[in-house]
Amino acid sequence: ADAIAHVRSQVIGTLFELLRSRPESEQVLLALLVNKLGDPERKLASKAAHCLARLLVQHPMMKTVVVQEVGALLSRPNLNARSTYYACTFLSQLRFDSHSTDDALVAAKVVSIFLSLFAAATASDNTNNDGNNTNKNKNN
Repeated sequence: ADAIAHVRSQVIGTLFELLRSRPESEQVLLALLVNKLGDPERKLASKAAHCLARLLVQHPMMKTVVVQEVGALLSRPNLNARSTYYACTFLSQLRFDSHSTDDALVAAKVVSIFLSLFAAATASDNTNNDGNNTNKNKNN
């Protein structure tokens, strides 16, 4: 199991290096790296978030594309809680330049992603609460 985790860790590093140095295959490489935010191994999901952050330090113009890809990950049905956690943590740590119109648009997209997550969470809570309330009323 450790050998497999080591190989997966190397894959994340290689994805980062390729993405940093070869923007031709950006879409495929970025999708693979963002998908690693959902890795069941916590260290690997954390490494993927760290690599994404390093990528944005070196290529700040990719912020829009990265946020869109993370938003696409978060909009997947049946996404587990850990994937959501790492994706949200990554988005919450982004830095924006107040004088940049591009950054203002990206920040608005991040807020939109968080609001849609909040709406989905409250909608599922209301569904669960309605079901629980109905069951309580039947018992009384």
